[in-house]
Amino acid sequence: MAVKKTQVHGFKRIQSDLKQDVNGVMLFYGREDYLIRWSVDQIKDKYINPAVEMFDFVKFDGSEVSAGIVIEACETMPMMSEKRVVLVEDFDMAREDAGELAEYFAEFPESTVLILVCKVPDKRLKLFKAVKKYGSEYEFGILDNSLLKSFIIKRLRNEGKKFESDVPDILSELSGYYDKDSDYTIDNLINDIAKIVSHSGDVITVQDVESTVASNEERDAFAFASAVAEGKKNDALRLLGVLLSYGENTFKILGLICSQFETMLLINEMRADGFTQAQMHARLGIHEYRIKKTAPMAARYSSGKLRDILMKAYTVDREIKTGLIEPELALELFVSRV
Repeated sequence: MAVKKTQVHGFKRIQSDLKQDVNGVMLFYGREDYLIRWSVDQIKDKYINPAVEMFDFVKFDGSEVSAGIVIEACETMPMMSEKRVVLVEDFDMAREDAGELAEYFAEFPESTVLILVCKVPDKRLKLFKAVKKYGSEYEFGILDNSLLKSFIIKRLRNEGKKFESDVPDILSELSGYYDKDSDYTIDNLINDIAKIVSHSGDVITVQDVESTVASNEERDAFAFASAVAEGKKNDALRLLGVLLSYGENTFKILGLICSQFETMLLINEMRADGFTQAQMHARLGIHEYRIKKTAPMAARYSSGKLRDILMKAYTVDREIKTGLIEPELALELFVSRV
């Protein structure tokens, strides 16, 4: 049986490749703009003499520059640098003159590094195939958990801060980096780390992360679920008003509510079956911190009670989607029915 080859993240590949002489033609793509910018800077540091950067480093807007101009820039010899670096941002691989570039790659000069940057490449196109044949392509997508944790640890240490051992994991969890359809990137993470550093004392605590990073919606959805489960209807309605005031889509709010009750129900059922928190984490894919935080609240209610609340929430979801009732009114009725 053949073993499927694991694709190495572009961030790791570029670090390895830069220890040698990189290929002349490079394609960078993916959602992580920060890692792309970092990689461009590393290439500049490797090949460009800072004293003549304005001559040997050229940056183009891909939506405006022609293939001919790019080729002319690549053909120009570096002044006092090891190589000339030509960067083309927002490059459209389906542009009309892409074929001209693809043919040029066959005889690309050793004196230049060309970096094309795009969001999502069409791998069926002639240009992409030419990059694969004559150069190299790097995808800067979502970092896996080990890479993300290493990035967080390095960033915190660079800030000169000590931190509790759970902080990197908690930050990864609360940031929403791995949430489905999330547009949260490393750039957002860096901003959050800066906020945490400013908020904290000499040692960054889990509480610092919670109070700085966790969204108001998540905190209030947790409090709302608690009020609903405890039958505190006035508190639940007040918190519902707060959730609606954020201007979020009603379905997102309902999703947060359902997710909270689903987690509570799963924890109760698995606890009854003898699962430990670590086993729950492995089975559910929910971070142990979230399980640890939710478990005490879940333990206060029977699985039957939580299941009944969930069924009512699913009914509200169906009523909203079928247009039977206005979204906000449906959520208010949900509180009154529980």
